[in-house]
Amino acid sequence: MAALIAQPRLEKFLATLSIVFYVASLFLPAFRFSSTDPFFKLAADDFNAGIVILLLGWMETIGPGVAWLANPAWILSHVLRRRGRLDKALACSIVAVCLSLSSFFVRELTMNEGGGTAQIYSPGLGFYVWFLALTALAASLVVSRSRMIPNKSLERTRER
Repeated sequence: MAALIAQPRLEKFLATLSIVFYVASLFLPAFRFSSTDPFFKLAADDFNAGIVILLLGWMETIGPGVAWLANPAWILSHVLRRRGRLDKALACSIVAVCLSLSSFFVRELTMNEGGGTAQIYSPGLGFYVWFLALTALAASLVVSRSRMIPNKSLERTRER
């Protein structure tokens, strides 16, 4: 009986942790940059907060930066989870995690609407916290899904 009570708590905890991590990632440094644009000067150790990457990331969705699309997939997954459509929420969450994995291969980001780019030297703490937010939601939905699947071994022990 204790396991049946613990799973909903774990599911809610992971979903809440996902939101907390996501919000925290917006205020943490996302990437370490150096500019390749002469009009957009950056020092070698400059960082941009995650909120800047969130606001400007849509400009990369055509090229190699499809990882930004993990953000709308994550939001949709939360909305579907709240509406009780756990299978669709899990699918969206898995898509979000898979899209976010592509960000490990991005080496350059557009930094302004004029097309100025900056080379990525390394991910920052905000990047990893963002990735944890996406995976925490996926874990929450896996826990929720496992609660929905009947355990036949438990049913056999109850019959005895």
